[in-house]
Amino acid sequence: MSSLSRKIKRQAERQKGKRALQSLLDDTIKLDREFFEGKKVRFEQADGKKLSEAVLEIIRPHMGILKVDTLIAMSNLVYLGVGAWRVAATPEAERTDAMRRMIDTIPKIDNAMRPLVTEIACNMVQRKLLLFPDDKRVIVNFKVFDEGGNWRIAISALGDN
Repeated sequence: MSSLSRKIKRQAERQKGKRALQSLLDDTIKLDREFFEGKKVRFEQADGKKLSEAVLEIIRPHMGILKVDTLIAMSNLVYLGVGAWRVAATPEAERTDAMRRMIDTIPKIDNAMRPLVTEIACNMVQRKLLLFPDDKRVIVNFKVFDEGGNWRIAISALGDN
């Protein structure tokens, strides 16, 4: 097979993958719309900032430190960022307990990793409070997509800002 044929085949496979991804996203949005029908769902803050962009700003410093080169690694980091966003929304007196509960929900975390993960999550909570103190949206769902080496995050949330 010539290099041109391989290139055309790869492009066709990417297009097929993009169509499958779009179909999955369309199905997810349809399910989200059905689930949240009659509820106020926000994807953008009043100033136009998408929630996915806000979460990326919270996790960005850790993307360079941690090895985030797979979809699973990025999904785990976003999971931690979303958890930190939720913890930041709790009253200050309850945050320590909320943080502990959030860390406890992370599968396959051993005792040796717990302090590092907790430190990263605490940093993310502080960044959320510093960068987005008035953003009260509640994240209810997220999905991470790898688009040829670029990460895209789809987040749905409830509430007004």
